[in-house]
Amino acid sequence: MAVMLGLVFALFPLILFAFAALFIFQTLTKNQIIGGYLHTQSSTHNQFVELLVRLAVHVIAADGKVETVEIQTLKNFCHTQLNFSASALVWVEDLIHREMEKRHPIPELVAELRRFSSPDLGLVVMDLLYQIAHSDFDFHPEEEAVLVEIAKVWGLAEADLALIQARYKASKTTSSTTHTDAYQTLGLNSNATPDEIKDAYRRLVKQFHPDVVAHLGEEFKQLAEQKMKALTDAYQQLR
Repeated sequence: MAVMLGLVFALFPLILFAFAALFIFQTLTKNQIIGGYLHTQSSTHNQFVELLVRLAVHVIAADGKVETVEIQTLKNFCHTQLNFSASALVWVEDLIHREMEKRHPIPELVAELRRFSSPDLGLVVMDLLYQIAHSDFDFHPEEEAVLVEIAKVWGLAEADLALIQARYKASKTTSSTTHTDAYQTLGLNSNATPDEIKDAYRRLVKQFHPDVVAHLGEEFKQLAEQKMKALTDAYQQLR
């Protein structure tokens, strides 16, 4: 037994060194992957994604904790909806953990976003955040409260926020048919009048036009184009 303990104590520095070396190697590899990806994107794109992810952490952590499944859900959203590459997802996960360790105030994050964005981009941000909050099919009142706070800090009109909220609330209360999906896409009730349908369509098309996000990178432009197609298809069904 004494020999075994002596051997453990003798090898302990080597084991500790091996773990430290592995950690340093993994960190360097991660930083190399992140740096390689960031250099392929514009500074505007990188800043926008960073601020969006940091705001998203506020939303998914609204109940006071962040589960592993919530982190994965946010990464899945970036992969499926924004077509982020594996390298980009490494960066997104790093941003999530950094924001969890040191939370930036919502007013600070919103102020940074407003500094370089167009007015309509605030609606795009809110729509993305609502998508993220609903993507795990477990939307909490605490998440809604944080989203409303972000909208208020941004200074978004209540009518615009209500339209976004309606689009996602409708998906939980309506059956999936062609017409109900169309009403949901436009954020309307099934008893909406032709004028209300036309007004909602025009407002949404203006807010989610690809030109609004073109400067943020190809991923966001493609997402906007998909939204525009969905809006147009919904409007054509209800005309």
